[in-house]
Amino acid sequence: SGITAVGGNLILTSGDGVALSLEITPKGVDAILPENGMILHTNHMLSGMLLNKVADGYRPRGSTFVRLTRLRERMRGKNDVDVEYMMSVLRDQGGYPNSIDVHITDKLPENRQGATNYGLIMDTTDKVAWFCAGNPSEGKFKEYRI
Repeated sequence: SGITAVGGNLILTSGDGVALSLEITPKGVDAILPENGMILHTNHMLSGMLLNKVADGYRPRGSTFVRLTRLRERMRGKNDVDVEYMMSVLRDQGGYPNSIDVHITDKLPENRQGATNYGLIMDTTDKVAWFCAGNPSEGKFKEYRI
């Protein structure tokens, strides 16, 4: 039928600081490699190969592109960032209601509502991750060590 039932994104890391992002669909898998030592991702496929294989109904809305652009702006020129800076990026409200940290709002119709489900920061070199369930601007990041 040509319709993609479900897609996903997995970030894989090794103990020596190497990471990659796998975009997965029933039509294929593609790897997204870090740029400047970072993987930045929102809710749409970055793989041109996979995007050409999915049905039009699966195509993302514009807000995810706005969010990725804002994320890239916040990270541009940042070669050595700390966890507090990354937390502030994930809490970013710039471009509201299409901000990095998305909230339910009456500014959008019901069929365009969405919210950030979690925030995740990983330092694969030091083997530590920080996870926040729900909106990062409303929750606390909890540290996990491997």
